[in-house]
Amino acid sequence: MIRRLFRHLLIALLCGAVFFVIYNLAAWYNLRGERGVSSNQSFTFYMMITVKGFVEDYRKEHGSLPQDLTDLPEADQIYCTPDGKPADGWEHPLQYRHEGETYELFSYGRDGQPGGIGVDADHYWDPQNRKQPLATFRQYFLESESAGLESKHFFWSGFLGSCFVALYVMLMLHSLAALDGKQVWKPKHYAWFVLVVIVTSSAVGLVLLPLHIPTGH
Repeated sequence: MIRRLFRHLLIALLCGAVFFVIYNLAAWYNLRGERGVSSNQSFTFYMMITVKGFVEDYRKEHGSLPQDLTDLPEADQIYCTPDGKPADGWEHPLQYRHEGETYELFSYGRDGQPGGIGVDADHYWDPQNRKQPLATFRQYFLESESAGLESKHFFWSGFLGSCFVALYVMLMLHSLAALDGKQVWKPKHYAWFVLVVIVTSSAVGLVLLPLHIPTGH
């Protein structure tokens, strides 16, 4: 009796753990670029689009591009660094390059340095011509606070979901054992049961996943 209960507990914990991993991996892969999940990136793109509008207004009024972003009359109306330059979501100054009649607006990302990967990569205001940098696995799970990622929300919802799955499996195994009486389940029976539970619970979790996106600001 105790051995069977222990076996059922291990199977329940295994199902819950697998659900937790699948749920969080799916959140990282599919939602890491969403507005409510990656707030610092979203704010950075918002700032670049806003500053781009100011640059265009300046060009229309003066017939040329500003030499620096501090030349924009509206610069003091938006979020800026202490030296008066428009800032990105990580409080680094937005970068501005111009040559002739063309210009580029971009951010160096979280680390404030050129290049990098994930949220440390350079962010440009024209994402239609460049892929939006997406957080790496390490940044999403281990550096979420400094990266401005809302991964803890999915961590806890995944944890609660895995507890529910584990409890459900325990109850199901207990009920099946009571119905079967002395019939002994073989390993392949447990394997099929675990597979069905994991697939079903993961499918439900993936369908509900977008509903757990935090509200961005």
